[in-house]
Amino acid sequence: MLAAVFVAISLVPVVLGVTLLGQRLDQQVAERAQAELVTAADAIVVATDARATRVGDLTSDAAELLVAEEGAEALADADEQALGELIDDLADGRVPERADVLVVVAPDGRPLATAGSLPDTTDEELAEAVVAGEQVPGVSHASREVQTREDDELETLGWVAAANPVTATELTTGTTVDFGLVRNDSVVAATATPPASLPPLGEVEETSANGTAVTATTATSTEGTLVIWSQRPTTGGLLAPLTAVAAPVALLALVLAWLLAGQLTRPLATAAAAARDVADGDLERRAPDDRGPAEVRELSAALNQMATQLSQRLTEVQESRDALAASLDRVGQSLAARLDLSHVLDVIASSAEEALAADRAEVLLVEDGELRPYTHGFTPDVDLAGPLRRLAEHVYATGRPSRLPDPQDEIHSDASDGAALCVPLRRHGGVRGTLTVWRLDASQPYDDRDVAILRSFSSHASVALDHVDRHAEAQRQAATDGLTGLANIRTLRDTLSRECSAADRHGRELSVLTVDLDHFKHVNDVWGHDAGDTVLVEVARRLSDSCRTSDLVARAGGEEFIVLLPETDTAGAQVIGERVRQSVSATPVRVRGGNNDPDGQLELSVTCSVGIATRDPQEPSDDLLRRADQALYDAKRRGRDRVITATPPPVGEGTGERPTTGPDA
Repeated sequence: MLAAVFVAISLVPVVLGVTLLGQRLDQQVAERAQAELVTAADAIVVATDARATRVGDLTSDAAELLVAEEGAEALADADEQALGELIDDLADGRVPERADVLVVVAPDGRPLATAGSLPDTTDEELAEAVVAGEQVPGVSHASREVQTREDDELETLGWVAAANPVTATELTTGTTVDFGLVRNDSVVAATATPPASLPPLGEVEETSANGTAVTATTATSTEGTLVIWSQRPTTGGLLAPLTAVAAPVALLALVLAWLLAGQLTRPLATAAAAARDVADGDLERRAPDDRGPAEVRELSAALNQMATQLSQRLTEVQESRDALAASLDRVGQSLAARLDLSHVLDVIASSAEEALAADRAEVLLVEDGELRPYTHGFTPDVDLAGPLRRLAEHVYATGRPSRLPDPQDEIHSDASDGAALCVPLRRHGGVRGTLTVWRLDASQPYDDRDVAILRSFSSHASVALDHVDRHAEAQRQAATDGLTGLANIRTLRDTLSRECSAADRHGRELSVLTVDLDHFKHVNDVWGHDAGDTVLVEVARRLSDSCRTSDLVARAGGEEFIVLLPETDTAGAQVIGERVRQSVSATPVRVRGGNNDPDGQLELSVTCSVGIATRDPQEPSDDLLRRADQALYDAKRRGRDRVITATPPPVGEGTGERPTTGPDA
């Protein structure tokens, strides 16, 4: 170990010093190279801008010549011979000194006169690009529009353009770096193979070109974006001395390390093997903690302690899973047995209390925008208006589980509040309520594992509550009319049968009203079925408002309604019948315009005819309805919009006996 310390003390400073020195030299060389590269880039930008300026000056001179009277007349007449002579005079001494080509273009994009030429681009291609305002690949050009004023309006006579090819030879400026011209994110010309990736504008980056490390930058010129690069410099020369110094020392260190490995690695290998066995599931495996250096013995003891705790934790997890599975099974059995909301909520609360080892459990559901308790798991000494209430409201507002004591300290609490955990109960993507478990002992707070268990439980509880909701909705739909929300004929008949039995047992009166809207077919035929539906819904509302809470209003079908009046004699039924008739016809019903004007509004006057029948003792329910219908038909025959009371049944009919003589036989 002393030898190893000696090797480290002697070798590390040498290697560290040489490394830092080499890094510093590399940094200085790189900075100098970057500065030279930026200087060269500035020179290249100046050179390319000067060349573009010369081309632009030539274009301006040509435009001024063509604006003159002689030039404008030749251009307006598209006189190619006259234009050619003018351009030749202008190009003398300027083409190709300033530009390789000078061309005059007609408004339709046709070249009229040319001086000089481009190696790979025709006059027609250049002319089309000038008129379209586009660049020609591999060409740098400048153009001017030639206009004349006619009646205070500018008229385009044509264009004049000067151009140079953009090639590697043309880009040469005498600098020692390589560079290229970039247009539309592609290099159109370069003095050498350009870098694989271009740095951002104005920045210097290390990259590669043709497999060689280079330093590159980019700059803006009138020709386009320029990329400039040079081979990255290196210091070199330090690797051989460093290797000569470090190799013997490293060899000595390896020998000493090999000699010490036997004392250190064998116990470590044994401990590692034990750790792998534990990871593979052998929780009874233990590493020997009585061999090797003290550090290795401490490591083995820690591994053994970890295995013991892991075994205990897995046992606890399995027990929690079993309890959760039992609770979920109980919720499922409860749901299958009874689809009653109160019963299901009590099962959810008691099952959650058992699964999380809680002293109490509480379900709160949203009603009229507020959380209201639907189970009674909390004793009066637990203050729901305090931290536990704030906990439930926080979970409802955020849609996320939360607990007391709160790790994020969003909800203030103290030890007297105990430990609580609350999760949301969801429905259709929203939150319908909360599920809270609580234990008095705050020294046993709920952890992340408990959060995961209660979240899983709440998911199944939410599904159970959804089933209860669907069952309740199915029952409601089975008992009510889909359009008006009134009881349907099936519900009416069931209720009438029960009321008849109750009336016979207790000697009570029982009456029914049959209500039919007058001329309702005319409403559908003239104003449409949507208008008819509006009338039916409004009439149903008026009927419900006109009757007592103990009465049952049902829609028998179409425009006919039936009202069941328990404990009501004929006089009382007549009062209610007249009130119903007046409420229906009191005010017109507002509907949309119907078939001819769907967006308009109109008011329809609606009346109804009412038939009344009071039940005779022991009279069958079908006979009672039949007499009420007969009274309704009498009201229709007598002119509608009236109330008619049916005559009592013949003697003996209420008891089931039929007369054998007379007109009723």
